[in-house]
Amino acid sequence: MRPVRIFVVSLLLLIAVSVGVGALAYTIWHKSEHPTHAYRYKMTVDVLVDGELRSGSSVIEVRLTKQPQILPEVIPVRSDISGEAVYVDLGEGRNLIALLASGANGENVDYPQSVVPSHFKLSYSDSDLPKFSSLRGEWTLPQDRLPTFVAFSNLDDLQSAKVVLPNQFEQVFGAGVALRDVRIEMTDEPVTHGIAQKLPWWNGPFPWLKTVSGNVAVDTRSEPFKPSKEHFKRDR
Repeated sequence: MRPVRIFVVSLLLLIAVSVGVGALAYTIWHKSEHPTHAYRYKMTVDVLVDGELRSGSSVIEVRLTKQPQILPEVIPVRSDISGEAVYVDLGEGRNLIALLASGANGENVDYPQSVVPSHFKLSYSDSDLPKFSSLRGEWTLPQDRLPTFVAFSNLDDLQSAKVVLPNQFEQVFGAGVALRDVRIEMTDEPVTHGIAQKLPWWNGPFPWLKTVSGNVAVDTRSEPFKPSKEHFKRDR
């Protein structure tokens, strides 16, 4: 029986080695055929409060990975986002947050990965993908490319969130408060962390299951703002 055991053990070892070598070969092939192109940008929000500049910024990383398009409906490039919304302390207990989304009530959650390509007029084609890692520059976002802004009347309460349109700053925050601009800068700085510490409700009991109502932007007719974790933080 001993020779049989030796044969079985040897066969199992051979299979394990073969599987390991195959997995390694596939990983090497996949990385060479489907490389990841990463870039980082800093979003800075500038607000004028009684003539004084109040600013907040956040560094966001986007990783673009080409993936095999086995079926026509499979997206050929996967986008992974790491980063946080921009928090601006306006003083006197007032706050402004530029979400990782755009639209009247934050419905466009693909916004973080579209800001840079739209400015540089780049696509996810094989010829454009390698360009992302070497992009440089700084620019001010036009009005139609701004993120969704929200403010909390009570940072302890998720349901106190209210969408603030760019032309509503004085109406919401008081006289003398106005959005100056939102700037994007390509950067190598570390990805920003820490917004959860500014929002006490973040680690509360099931905050994302709560419905936020009655806080739709004043002059829109779209659905009320329904906050989700990806509005404030991405890590994937």
